[in-house]
Amino acid sequence: MRQLSATDHRTRDGSAAEDDEASLREMRITLGLAFASEVLRLAGLVQDLRKASASRPDAP
Repeated sequence: MRQLSATDHRTRDGSAAEDDEASLREMRITLGLAFASEVLRLAGLVQDLRKASASRPDAP
């Protein structure tokens, strides 16, 4: 956490090194992929719930 904070401070200050910028870029990509994976997982759960609901005899 401290490293991320220091990297963020150097970036905002305009004194970030290439390594700092590469680290931040990698973190943004990793977080974006994790978010996308979670969205797909939730979409799958919604689809499963809809299928289960549709297969019940009292479903509208």
